[in-house]
Amino acid sequence: METVHAIKEVIAFQQHFETSLQQQLRDLQDKLYPHMEALEALPEYLQTRTQYLPGTKGLYEVRIPLGIQHWFGFCFIQSQKLTILYSDFLEKKQKRSLLPLRKVVILMQKCLQTQHSMTASTSWEDIKERVYGPKHGPRRAKLDRDVASFLVGQRLKQARKELGFTQERLAQILQKKRSYISRLENDGGNMTLKTLHDLVHTGLGGKVLVSIEI
Repeated sequence: METVHAIKEVIAFQQHFETSLQQQLRDLQDKLYPHMEALEALPEYLQTRTQYLPGTKGLYEVRIPLGIQHWFGFCFIQSQKLTILYSDFLEKKQKRSLLPLRKVVILMQKCLQTQHSMTASTSWEDIKERVYGPKHGPRRAKLDRDVASFLVGQRLKQARKELGFTQERLAQILQKKRSYISRLENDGGNMTLKTLHDLVHTGLGGKVLVSIEI
């Protein structure tokens, strides 16, 4: 099994990913947004969401839960870029896209042959502009606030796992319910600085560093 390392950028080959995303309801589009950001920002999250497909010479599948559906993608990683070749929004009971794996391998080979073409692939940054609107627009501003909370929750989850704590164990230390820990890790929204301090300092034995950039 190949190890997935950190990436610097998510890109999409041809137009399938963007077209598929445009066809979804706004709520589902917004649910996917923080997960795509986390793939770029958190190596640990990338590792938990990707699975190497043996015998494909570099092909991975990515699966992201989105409530009653999940986003499924075939991708490969090269030069610290995750390239999405094909993706689908699937019902939970569907294990994989109906696109045959051999066709995805052909797509990967075609992508590698045209990797120097500026028109063959599109960056996630450009896709965000077209699907979610301008960076400082109201929709993107709200989504980026949600991303910040989501990333905090994911970092807390990773820290807990590195210590070998279960959610139940951490909840016991903080004298809280397991559902409280689960909510903070999976969302992170409405978390006050006091809550974050208690969780990190008392629960995990760490410290919180706050940085403000203007």
